[in-house]
Parts: sequence; structure tokens; C-alpha cells
Amino acid sequence: MQHLADLILENPSAFRDRVHEDFYTRILEARQIFGFRMAETHVDMAPALAWYLQHCSEDGVPNAQARERIAFLGRDHRRHGFPPAAFAAFSQSLMAGLKPFELSDAASRAAQRAFTELAALLSGAAEEADLAGTPPAHQAQVVDVVRPNRELALVRLETAMPIDFAPGQYFPVTSKFLPGTWRHLTPAAPSTSTGQLEFHVRGVGDASRTLARAQVGDTWTLGAPRGEFAHTLGDGEYPVFLCFGTGWAAVRTWLLAQVEAAIETPADIECSLYSVAPSPGHHYDTTVLDNLAALNPDMRVHLLVDAAEDPLLLGAPEPDVYCEPTNDPVMTMLSREDAHGSRFILVGPEVRVTDAAAKLRAAGITAVEEHPWGRTSHSF
Repeated sequence: MQHLADLILENPSAFRDRVHEDFYTRILEARQIFGFRMAETHVDMAPALAWYLQHCSEDGVPNAQARERIAFLGRDHRRHGFPPAAFAAFSQSLMAGLKPFELSDAASRAAQRAFTELAALLSGAAEEADLAGTPPAHQAQVVDVVRPNRELALVRLETAMPIDFAPGQYFPVTSKFLPGTWRHLTPAAPSTSTGQLEFHVRGVGDASRTLARAQVGDTWTLGAPRGEFAHTLGDGEYPVFLCFGTGWAAVRTWLLAQVEAAIETPADIECSLYSVAPSPGHHYDTTVLDNLAALNPDMRVHLLVDAAEDPLLLGAPEPDVYCEPTNDPVMTMLSREDAHGSRFILVGPEVRVTDAAAKLRAAGITAVEEHPWGRTSHSF
């Protein structure tokens, strides 16, 4: 169904708005659940739906990959509070969004079948999760906020029940100040039996700034954890981490989990870590880095900065470690690492990660794993 996917992608915002307008008339509560501004709601709906259609046959039957992905979304979207039956209304709204395309009868039948299958997969997975007792979302209360500089907040929360997640996974997160808006945040520490969570939030957009202004006592809502991190490491493969900004949080969790796993024997993690920040004051977690390096003699840590001096108003204390200025973190890294037998794991803002990955591949390196913030996830 590539042709229909192309039509949707030609003007994704207009398609999304048509679907929303129809859906809001069918499910009145949706206006309170989603964001106030339509332009900020479901911004990835059109590319996600196009992806689904590209994985359907010409007569509208989704393949195994699409079925698996849609089932996950059915379980995940319970965090919005809709009953499973609402997905049938959503499929009708999707058909309403196609009206301006003036599809042929055959194309309309294929679209109807694809959307009916979509609704059935979403609702079926949601109902199964409900019957299994899987929580649709988790409530967490802010118990502490530390601001190492004016751009960053280290937010610590507690949940009533512990949440199980793998190191490097991320959560969709919202609060009462962000109705209908969710941001993906990666915990900065492994899962605990006491329900404690820590997020490192840099205020780089309206939603992120709102979360970074958290106060003790605020309540956040977390969806189900998702994603995989450092999952491609093979036996004997040497991990080289290149993290930008708060991308360090994912690496931090992975490293702490390795230490916990070796609690009965001395931990000695063999890896290289290149942490890149805009300036020295943005390296906010040097004490933890020092402790990890002391525990693991075979872990090599390099703190890199884009600029040697902090901005005047950053408000950060002088770092107690050396931060190396570099115009090209990738070339600095490659000058010190043996690419043979190494896996390069990149994490941070999408622009920095994709640029670094392109440079690595241009240098002939194929063992590259990317974890960019902001990449569109196929979610409706």
C-alpha cells in the first residue's frame, strides 16, 4: 500500500488534523486527554501510519512485523486512559482522514481492511494486557531535584511499586502541566526494589523545560519502558560509548547495572567512554564517573567539550577534572581506539548521533549502534 502511504506523507499535518477533528467528535473525552494545541498532538501519526501501510499487502493485510509493532502500541497506549473499544472509533477517523484523496473503490476497501486490522490488533493487545494485570501506567512522585547548572535538573522520584526495566530503556513521561504531551526520558540508574527513579532532564524545549522545572511533591506519569540498549554486544566485543549531553544517563545506567551484577566479585568493566558536553560546566556527574573508573581499572574515561569556557550565565561550579576541547569528537575517539573488535554505541541528541554515525561508517566502521533522542517512533 505504498501509494496510500505516499499520499499521507505529502501533507502529514493536514491528514493528522482531519483525523483528530473526526476523532474528537466520536470520543469527546479525547480533547481533555490530548494537548491543547493540535499541532503538538500526535506529531508522528502520519509517518507512523505510513510505516504501517508500507508493511501491509496491497489488499490491506499487515505482515508479521507490523502485527508485532501494533500489538506493542496497543499495550502502550493504555496510558492515555482510552478503553480498548476506542480503537474502533479511531479506525473510522482514519478513514475520514482519507476522504480528500478520492481513492478508488479497490483502494478504499484495502484501506478499510488495513485500518480494521489495525483497530483489532490494538484493542486485542490492550485487552490481553488488562486481563494479565499489567499496569497501563505508573504514577511517580518527585522527592528531590538537584540543579547542577541552569540548563539541567536531576529529578529523583518514587513509585508505589517498583518498575522493572532494562538498562538504557526509556519511558514516555508526562505531568499535569503537560496534558497530552509526552517526552521520552531514560533513567540514570538501574531499576530498584524500592521504586526509586532518577532522570537527567535538560530544558531544550517547552515540554522538557516544564519537566526540568519540577518541584518536590509533583506527580509524573510514566508509560511502559521501551527500547533496547547495547543489545548487540557479542562475546569478546569491546564497547566504546560516545555519549552527548544527557545521553550519559543511558550509559550510566548500563555501567551501574554491570557493577551491581558483579556485586559478589570485584567489578572490572572493560570499555571506553567518551562523554561530550558543550563546555566543562555541562559535565555534571564527574563524582560518579570517578567512582566508576576507580572500581574498574580497565574502563577508560575521556571527558570532551566543544568549548573550553562555560557560557557566562551557566551557573555551574568549576569542574574538578580535566575536560579536553575538541572540534571533532569522532576523530578524537578513533585516534585512540582500535576499531577491530569494537562496537561503537552512540547516544544523545539525534543530530549529534546521526552525524557521528555517518563519520564512523565513512571511516569503514560498521559495528555502530545508534540511540538518538528525538527520532520518530512509530506510534499513533
